[in-house]
Amino acid sequence: MNKVVQITLMLLMLALWTGGCTLPGPLIRTDFDRGVDFGGYRSFGFFDALAETEGYESLTTRYLKAAVGREMRARGFRLVSNNPDLLINFKIKIARKQQIRSTVYPVWYYGYCWGCYGAWGGYNDDTFVHSYAEETLHIDVVDRERMQMVWEGLAIGTVRQNSQDDARSAIDETVARMFEKFPSGKKQESSSIR
Repeated sequence: MNKVVQITLMLLMLALWTGGCTLPGPLIRTDFDRGVDFGGYRSFGFFDALAETEGYESLTTRYLKAAVGREMRARGFRLVSNNPDLLINFKIKIARKQQIRSTVYPVWYYGYCWGCYGAWGGYNDDTFVHSYAEETLHIDVVDRERMQMVWEGLAIGTVRQNSQDDARSAIDETVARMFEKFPSGKKQESSSIR
C-alpha cells in the first residue's frame, strides 16, 4: 500500500472516530416519584441559593430560570415568590475529559515490508488523544412542604463552540427536551421511584 493510501485511510479513520464522538444533543435522563399526584401542584418558585457561590445571579442562571419558568408555565404552573408548591434548583458541572485511542494498521512499501521491525512486525500504530469538556445540567423539582424531590432531569453532553456562542438557545433547547418527560397531573400507578 503506498503512502498516499495509508494517509488517506488514517484521515478517514480519524474523521469517522471524531465524528462518532459527537452526539446530536445532550443525553437526557429524567425520573420522578410515581406516588405523587402532580395534579395537586399549582405553583412553583426557585430556591434562594440556586447553587450560586458568587453572591449574584449569573447570565446562565437567568437563562436557566427563564427556560424552566417557560416550561413550567406551559404546563399550567404559576410562578410565585411566597410559599410555592414546588421549589426548583439546578446545578451545572463541567468536567475536562480525554479519550485515547490507539490504531494499528499494516504498513507495506512497494511490495516490501516497511516498518517490519516495530513492536509488531509489518504494522504501524498511531495514538490519538481527543480532549473535550463534558457538561452536566441537573434540575431538581422539590415538594416544598415535604422538602422531598418529586422530579429530576439530567442532561449530559459535550460543550461545543456553537453552544458557547449562543448559550441562551442551547439552554432553551436542552431544558425543553428535559421537560418533555415531565409527568402529567395524574398520579402514576407505581409508588416507588424507578
